[in-house]
Amino acid sequence: MGRYSRLERIRRMDPRHDHEQIFQWITRYEFPWDYMQGVSVAFLRDYGVPRISRLLDRTQEFERAGQKRYDDTVLIAYEMVRHGMDSPHGRATARHLNRIHGRYRIANEDYLYVLATTVVGPKRWIDRYGWRPSRPKPRSDPFGWTLDDLGPHWAHQRPPAPLADENPPMEHR
Repeated sequence: MGRYSRLERIRRMDPRHDHEQIFQWITRYEFPWDYMQGVSVAFLRDYGVPRISRLLDRTQEFERAGQKRYDDTVLIAYEMVRHGMDSPHGRATARHLNRIHGRYRIANEDYLYVLATTVVGPKRWIDRYGWRPSRPKPRSDPFGWTLDDLGPHWAHQRPPAPLADENPPMEHR
């Protein structure tokens, strides 16, 4: 399937119901390079929050295995949506991610911030530098729906407001 034929299929899809498929196509085929650049920027943003930065510094995960952390983040995101976040595979991937982070005391606010940067950072990159905006039609943001669905799996609670039709802020209090 080519770039424009996939885009036409995406435009005909229901963004709420089909957001996982749309997210996969956008990140794997439509904008793979742009998605990776956006994830890279998201990693940098996390260091801008003092509490998150202290934890990352204390664990030395980025210093010892920065590329592995980056690769694992991308792989886990793909695995969570590959068969659907509510599928047995998606839930198992979320449990694995939560086990990895479970040994650290991480505030829910910090989980939600990292979740938002991981999803919204690539979206913003794509919207600014990609060959087309990530939304194939108005009010159809697959990144927002994906973020809304990831929240309960990854963090302790849902994001404070639905993010599907907004450009969620990535400001940390």
